[in-house]
Amino acid sequence: MEQKYLVSVVIPVYKVAEYLPFCLDSISRQTFDELEVILVDDGSPDECGKICDEYALNHKNTHVIHQPNQGLSAARNNGARASRGVYITFLDSDDVVSDDYVETLYTLIIENHADISVGLLVPFWGKKGAVVRSSAVYTTEIYDTEHALEEMLYGQKYGVQGPDKLYKRKLVIDNPFPIGKLHEDQAAMYKIVGKCSKIVYTNKPIYFYRQRETSIVHMHVTKEHLYGLEAVKEQLEYIKYNYPNIINAAKVRMAIVVCKWIPGLSNGSKEDMEMFRYLRSELMPYYNSIMKNSRVTKALKLRVFAIKLGFYPAKIIFGIIEFLRIKRSQNRIVS
Repeated sequence: MEQKYLVSVVIPVYKVAEYLPFCLDSISRQTFDELEVILVDDGSPDECGKICDEYALNHKNTHVIHQPNQGLSAARNNGARASRGVYITFLDSDDVVSDDYVETLYTLIIENHADISVGLLVPFWGKKGAVVRSSAVYTTEIYDTEHALEEMLYGQKYGVQGPDKLYKRKLVIDNPFPIGKLHEDQAAMYKIVGKCSKIVYTNKPIYFYRQRETSIVHMHVTKEHLYGLEAVKEQLEYIKYNYPNIINAAKVRMAIVVCKWIPGLSNGSKEDMEMFRYLRSELMPYYNSIMKNSRVTKALKLRVFAIKLGFYPAKIIFGIIEFLRIKRSQNRIVS
């Protein structure tokens, strides 16, 4: 009889041989037993495939899928379809999680009869793993569909990323990530959350997101990235039609997405300047709504104001804000 598991951990793997062992080590330390691990080697040209196979040899609950390179979305979708768990969580293969990552999310989803559980994601810049510096008392919050979408759009507790969440398997299977596109999370997550009746969130830091220069979010911005803008526009229309009470949150999500791309236009080339002007033109119709919104952070308002001022003021102001953000995050994490 085929082994059944309560939770499947799906990990797409591509060109992360330097970091993959730390990710797998954090999975091997999980305090939750009824767990399967699916490693999807997405045609990685380095030693990742070998590392995955060696890990699977020593962990009976691990299955490796080797496939030609198809991108992150295809790797996630294929891993999800191969999964046997009642619930699914995704990890990026250069990130790490706390020892009780799965146990925390599973307990939350079961005790609260929820469709998705979410933990706090914390960025870190170290070469190895991560340990959080915190002695806080952690809280739990429960949201219906509308409020879950609202919190996700504001992104102050949790965001649109695929990892850091535990899902009922059917949600992921019925709402796959778009193939061959950047910013696949932006395109998929509002549809997944929109199918939920209850989401539970904890501010306990359990997922640690590695910051590195070669990641998608640090790449030079090109026209390929504009699929993310298309996705956020579709999301805006979805919210406007289905949840008009939270339309301001969807406008803020537009600002968050545009602001993430501005640092990738740092060359000052003709192409960068044209891209900047285009992004500014897309954002400015929502300027007043964003600046008057009491839920928008001062840092985001300052970024939006800087974009209005122009390319060079934005470059300077964004650099200062990013420096302060990194310092604050580094003070929370030991690598």
